[in-house]
Order: sequence, then C-alpha cells, then structure tokens
Amino acid sequence: MKGMKASKTLNPNGIPSFILKELRDKLCEPLARLFQIPIEQCKFPTSWKLSHVTPIFQGKGKQSPENYRPIRLTSPFMKIMERVTVEKLNSHLELNNLISDHQQGFRKNCSTVSQLVLIHGYIQSALDCGIPIGIILIDLLKAFDRISLRKLIHCLEVYGIKGRLKNWLSAYLNDRKIAV
Repeated sequence: MKGMKASKTLNPNGIPSFILKELRDKLCEPLARLFQIPIEQCKFPTSWKLSHVTPIFQGKGKQSPENYRPIRLTSPFMKIMERVTVEKLNSHLELNNLISDHQQGFRKNCSTVSQLVLIHGYIQSALDCGIPIGIILIDLLKAFDRISLRKLIHCLEVYGIKGRLKNWLSAYLNDRKIAV
C-alpha cells in the first residue's frame, strides 16, 4: 500500500486510496486475512470486479475519440491483492532461479535499457569474433491476450505453483478474461 497513488478519486468501492495508504499499518493484518478468503474459495467479491471507465484526454483535438485513452478505476483491494500476488510469484521465481538471466522485462532492477545493454554486448562480442549476426525482432503487443489459459496454468504447475494458489490464479485469470 506504500506504493499506491494517494488519490482522492472514488473507485467502485467508494474508498479513496489515500485513506488506505494513510491507514496501511492498521490495515495490513485485516487485509491479509481478507485476501485469504478469495484464495480459499477461488472467488472474488463482486465489488472487486467492478470498474469505472473514464476517458483521459491526451491528443490534439478534443472532438476526436482517438485522442482519448480509457482509464479503469478498479477496487483498491483488488489492486493490493494483485500487487502482493505478483511480488510473491516473482520472489518464488527469482529464489528458485526459474527466470533466465536473459529475461529483463517485468523484473526488479531490470528494464528495456538493461535488455539493450545485454543485446549490445552479444552483438559486440560476435562482431569482435567475426561471427555473422542476424536479428529477428517480434512485436509482442497484446501477445498475452493470445496465450492459452490452459498452457499458462500448466506453466504455473511446472514452476511449482500448485494447490489453492494455482486454483485461485486460474479462477482469477478466467474471471478477468486476461487470456483467451
């Protein structure tokens, strides 16, 4: 909750995030208990699924719909639970060396810049040795939308995510329509 934006904007639950941020020390234990319920039941409170969609202007002409980007205001409880889950999953993957050192995206202290530095090093080494080099670039925009949910859940099992957590993640992904 420390990293939450302290917004006064009301979300679907009617609780501004600045209140949760201010009370985070008092709320950690009750929220931890609250977050166990969806995991145990593989269900989500209906209010956590609701979102308010609002257009944010970011173009030249206010009359053109293309100059607006939709923003979803969702439950802060769901956001907190998602963040905790991602941190736990990343920690599990890092501690068990399940992520390649070549993977730079979505990792702590890694970025597209660190990926470019790695690639530059490989190219430079190949050129120094006189080795021909070829590069294939793939645009993975919206690639996650095309991942088989069944295969993704299987990968979780292979990487040691099992039992209730795997079942909850499966229900979560299904519920959020993240993968097709």
